Amino acid sequence: MRGGGSVKSEREELDELEKKWMSRMTSFTTPVPTPEDTLDLIARVKEQAQKPEKQAEVAPSDHQTGGWMDLIISQWSFYGMRSWLMSAGWMICFSLMIGAQSITIVPKDEAGVFWIQAVTLTIVLSIAYTFRPQNEGMAMLERLSVYSLAAQTFVRLCMVMGFQWILAIPFSFVIPGLDNGWLFLWQWTIPLFFFAVITFVMAERWGMGASLSVSLMIWGGQWFARKVLPEVSLMVQTEELSFRPVQLVSLVVAFLLLGAWYISQRRREI
Repeated sequence: MRGGGSVKSEREELDELEKKWMSRMTSFTTPVPTPEDTLDLIARVKEQAQKPEKQAEVAPSDHQTGGWMDLIISQWSFYGMRSWLMSAGWMICFSLMIGAQSITIVPKDEAGVFWIQAVTLTIVLSIAYTFRPQNEGMAMLERLSVYSLAAQTFVRLCMVMGFQWILAIPFSFVIPGLDNGWLFLWQWTIPLFFFAVITFVMAERWGMGASLSVSLMIWGGQWFARKVLPEVSLMVQTEELSFRPVQLVSLVVAFLLLGAWYISQRRREI
């Protein structure tokens, strides 16, 4: 009986405390949100959720459009000064050898054609060396970079072509038998760009072995066509500063291949 009374008294005390505190609390009724309020809340939540995604999308874009110089520096640092200087030194030595042979050995009327053949062969070998297969560690570092793989690879291609083009310019102006050095610069720059892009895109698609083989076959076919069918050969000299049909076609093909590679690479990364 004592236990039952104790429980009853405890309940009474709890009831009194509840009534006491309920009298002190202010009651209020929460208004029911209207459909407009609900839609406004959903819109604000979506806006807050999309802000980090927009910032994440803008960051790579800023790197690719506004930070090309930083990307070039990162590529230089990534491969190391020794690797780039060795590549540049090899191209310098080869260009010197080509220039010397053009001046001393090759007949004057053939010096320009020989130069175009040599400089295109040089760019094919330079692309093959620069984009040779990497080890797994280097590939992993590239994937972890803040820049996309497409941007890194494209900048590296531009650096190789720029190296070769800048190194070749001085020698192209001292080749004997040329009346217009600027005209000749135009005539060998187009084949250089064409063979660089062809070698690069095929290497990215089918590997360096297949790329080098096909590029050398195209190079040999162009060399053979200069005598048999000069209209379809890039390794000829003209007296006019104008697009030949074969030059125009080669530029269009090169740009289309480069654009297709870049788009496919970006889609693969997304």
